[in-house]
Amino acid sequence: MLNEKVKKTIEKIKSESHVGGVDVSVETRTPRNIDEVLEAAKHLGENRDYVIKSILAVFLSTFLEKKDPVWLMIVGNPSSNKTTLVELLSPLKDDVFKLDTMTSNPFSSGQRESENPKDLLPLLDGKCFIIKEYGTLFGRSDEMVKQLISDLVAIYDGNYDKHSPTRGTIRYKVYFSHIGAVTPMSLSSRERYMSAVGARLLFLRIEPLGEDEKKDSMDKIWGDETNCNKEKVSKIVCDYCVQLKEEILNGNIISFSSGIKGKLNNLAELMARARGIVMSEQNFFKTEEGDTHNYSEVTDIQIEEPFRALKQLKKFAKCLAVVNQKKEVGDEEIAIVKRIVLSSMPVRRADALKVFSEGQIFTAKTASERLGKNYKTVKRNFDELVALKVLKSEKGDNDKARIYTLRDEFLDIFSPPSFSAEDTATMFGGDIIPI
Repeated sequence: MLNEKVKKTIEKIKSESHVGGVDVSVETRTPRNIDEVLEAAKHLGENRDYVIKSILAVFLSTFLEKKDPVWLMIVGNPSSNKTTLVELLSPLKDDVFKLDTMTSNPFSSGQRESENPKDLLPLLDGKCFIIKEYGTLFGRSDEMVKQLISDLVAIYDGNYDKHSPTRGTIRYKVYFSHIGAVTPMSLSSRERYMSAVGARLLFLRIEPLGEDEKKDSMDKIWGDETNCNKEKVSKIVCDYCVQLKEEILNGNIISFSSGIKGKLNNLAELMARARGIVMSEQNFFKTEEGDTHNYSEVTDIQIEEPFRALKQLKKFAKCLAVVNQKKEVGDEEIAIVKRIVLSSMPVRRADALKVFSEGQIFTAKTASERLGKNYKTVKRNFDELVALKVLKSEKGDNDKARIYTLRDEFLDIFSPPSFSAEDTATMFGGDIIPI
């Protein structure tokens, strides 16, 4: 018979080396695979594997190459777990720099208030920079938000030069990854400023849990009241990150097949085109019967080249493969990259495009009926996507309503089996109406 002291010691070891049934090595406390990390995250009510994998991938991108940084903005409703999941990395203080908010000119101040000013920028070099809630920044003055965004644009490429009369010219060469979290409402309030960051930010929109998923998450939380907490889950996540970081630093090589390269090329092209800028103006014409018809005419277009997008997606896909403990990027990683691409374009365009998961040919009228959207809104978005060379259009038979189709290079992105209707519904939110 074991005495009471020995029993208590054994129970203590068990409680420290298990989180909701997740085994962790008692000696190293390092998770053995990604499934253990995902299982641990479920005890915080998180069932969406792509979210935690994306966060880990951005963190690991810090150490893969000191170029083409991956900056990800996670967009989700309040209490959607985005902040909780991001904060799991907080204990990695040598590799993570986390802030709740910032004052004006945080990266490099022009004021000399002391002999040793504390610029933020050099503190970020070589780390994963986390802002757990951008809403606290977006709630500041317009001038401060604009300044912050313009600084981020300048910083992204790694070299930042600033001159002020008091401190002279300050030059920093820095590299860091970045994870931010924000609610859709906060993001919308500053959308015109965020568009200035352009191709530098990737987005991931977290879709609401289904009713069954929500119930499962609540049951997990109730069942883990006594033996699971955020600190234990954070320990598992951080141990796994350290393990994978060592693999990267030791020269973990990730390969791409020709087929996967082609898919990433098309995804980068889609992202670059779909987040382009279209300028238009309203015009009108009169018919022979004297009726007046208004129409929108495109006056200018700006489409970024796809090279920066491809470098970002390539690096992100590599890190996803590392997270999944694979040596080659495959369809599992591409599925998450697709979520990023569809989240990184304006929501209204994404809403219009999701109809092509159900078919290949639509008029604006049939698409608006299928999507439950206003006809004029759908047509305007379709016409913008034609101008951006995502869709193509032509007059229907007997000069009937204009029909719209995806350009050939993007067909596979929305067509089964690469994208099921259920997957697309999850990515865009809402239900897909069966044909």
